[in-house]
Amino acid sequence: MSPKRAFTYRDYEALPSDRRRYEIHDGELCVTQAPSFEHRIVLEAFALEGDRYVVAATAAGAESVDLPPFTGLALVPETLWPALSSDR
Repeated sequence: MSPKRAFTYRDYEALPSDRRRYEIHDGELCVTQAPSFEHRIVLEAFALEGDRYVVAATAAGAESVDLPPFTGLALVPETLWPALSSDR
């Protein structure tokens, strides 16, 4: 058996653009599916109340929102994953 070769950034650059998510961790290649459209429509913020987390806000679409604790950022949910707009 030949020794295992570590993946490099050059190897990463040569990977195909095929909607998979490629990452290299300590020289090992990890492959997962890219986020789907559903990831965009479920944009929730949780807050700790007592000993449990509860939904503090839910957001989707083109309207800007402030989600705690990141108030003042005016996040626009549909711009977080713009490449997915053609998936639907």
